[in-house]
This record gives sequence, structure tokens and C-alpha cells, in this order.
Amino acid sequence: MDNRKAIEGLHAGIRQQDGMRGLKERALAAGPLGMKEVEREAEVNALTAHFIEEFWEQTLTRLEAGLAEGVFNEHGAFNGDEDVHYFTEAEASRKLLKSGLRSAKVLSFLAISSEEFAMQVLKEWYEARENDRGENTGEAQAYHRYRNLVFPEHTVEHIGRGAGTAMETNWGVISLIPQVYRHQFGRPMPPEEFKPLAKNALPLIYNLAGSQKYVFNNLQAHLRELAFRKNHKTKLFEFIGQDINAMSFKETRNGWQLQVDDKIISSTHIPTQAKTALRTRCPAIDAIGPSGRNVIAEFQDWVLSLTEKYYVPVLAREAKQKK
Repeated sequence: MDNRKAIEGLHAGIRQQDGMRGLKERALAAGPLGMKEVEREAEVNALTAHFIEEFWEQTLTRLEAGLAEGVFNEHGAFNGDEDVHYFTEAEASRKLLKSGLRSAKVLSFLAISSEEFAMQVLKEWYEARENDRGENTGEAQAYHRYRNLVFPEHTVEHIGRGAGTAMETNWGVISLIPQVYRHQFGRPMPPEEFKPLAKNALPLIYNLAGSQKYVFNNLQAHLRELAFRKNHKTKLFEFIGQDINAMSFKETRNGWQLQVDDKIISSTHIPTQAKTALRTRCPAIDAIGPSGRNVIAEFQDWVLSLTEKYYVPVLAREAKQKK
């Protein structure tokens, strides 16, 4: 049992959008879907999902280059350079495994670097799209219409928000695992348990990503408010886990699964605006990657690969130091 039922309860009375596959096919055809606001909203979401697919495929082809370079200041923040350099695996190993960084900083670096990497590819994809919009095809017309729907100057930002929310949700949930584990079980998480727990976090990520934006934003704000009142804050992300009491692992047939307290979900206030808007979810969940799965699942593959290579070894080193 996951949080799906409780989160679906927040969507009671909200109009569902049509099947995304059909919407994407129609949006890429010659003409717009319709003139009503909800139809335009559905079209924007469908086209955003399609263009996420394009730039994500380019991101995957670039991953062999490594991580975007950055340096930590005294607060542990990431500072990027205008001229982006990509770490080789050896450089990443020196910075993350041999420099003595704590596991929390390694995880923060991986999260920010991977997002910076993807956003740099998006910027390059956008510049190429703007310079060459193609012939008078349905695809070219769809891109031109998309620019008009979201305003030309906001095109890359709109796609970036769709993909960025998926990435931040993925990393945000992953970052909570060691903290919730320690809080719930009263001991540090064994390093070997991180990967299975991270893989089992995908249902929670899907449930959050499948929420209408107003529902997601209010749920996130509600959990932040609880965290502020109780002063339980994480050091990594302003995300749902700022109140770790709101999170726990539940035993399922697939193993321990990270979940939000259903009572807290159900007590979330849903604004009137949500009731009058179409239920358009995070477009990345409807963007299909090269493997045939959605981009959120493929992004988690990248997250698991990075954490297994650079984060789990640091966890293991810290565990030995504490013995």
C-alpha cells in the first residue's frame, strides 16, 4: 500500500485530462487541439512532454562526459562556471571519493551537478531548435505553436521546469532515505541498504509527479509548514522531507518503501483554483525515453548509477569510521 489513495483523494472533483499518448499525437499534427483554456493547457503539457523526450535523449548521449564541474564554498554550495567543463570519471573520483567530503555534501553535489548537466544540454537543444526549426512539417508547426502558447522567451524555461521538477523530486526523495532511516530505526542506515530503498522510492516519486501542480505545491507547502513549526529541517533540499516525522518506511511485498503519512496528506488544503483547472501532471512522467519507460524512471537510473559509484562508498567509509 502506497500513498496513491490519499493523494488521489486530494484530486476529488478535479477534471482529468485525456490520455497523453493521444494528446501528443494530436498536438504534433497540423492544427491546435482547441481554443478553450483547458484544451490549451492540455496541449502545452503534451508538447512539453514531447520536447522533454527530445532533449532527454540528447542528455543520455552526453552522459559519458561525466559531471558538470563545480566547487564548494564554505557553505557547501555549488558554484558553476560560464564555460562548462565536464568531469571525467577519474576527476569525479578524486573530488568526491578521495577529498574527504562528507556523504551529505557528496549527495548534494551529485544532485546539483546532474541537474546542471541536464539543463546545459537543454540550453544547447533549445539553441539548435531556435536556429533550425525545420521544414513546414507537423513537428515544426507544433514547435512554433508551442512557442506561442508559452511565449517565445519562456520556451526553454517551461521545458526546464517540467524536467527540473522531476529531477528535484527524485533527488529530494532520495536525500531523505538516510535521515528517515536513522529517525525511524534509531541507527545509521547500512550502506548496502541504500540502493534497494532508493529503487523502492519510485512509487512515491510517481505519486507526487502525478499530482496536479496546485495539489503538489500545496502538499509541499503544508509539509514545509509542519517542518517549520516542529523545527525538523534537513540540510539538503527544501522539499517534502523537511519534517522527517511526516515520512516513514512501510513494509510492502516489494520491501521497505518510503511514504508520507496519509493523515498529513489528507489534511492538505486544496485551493479553489485547483478545482477549476485541468489535472495536468508533471510532463516528465508522460515523456517516454529511449528505453520505452518514462523519463522519471530513466532519470532514477542515472541517480542510482551516480549514488552507487560516488555516494555509497562514502557512506561505507563513514560507517567504518564510527565503529
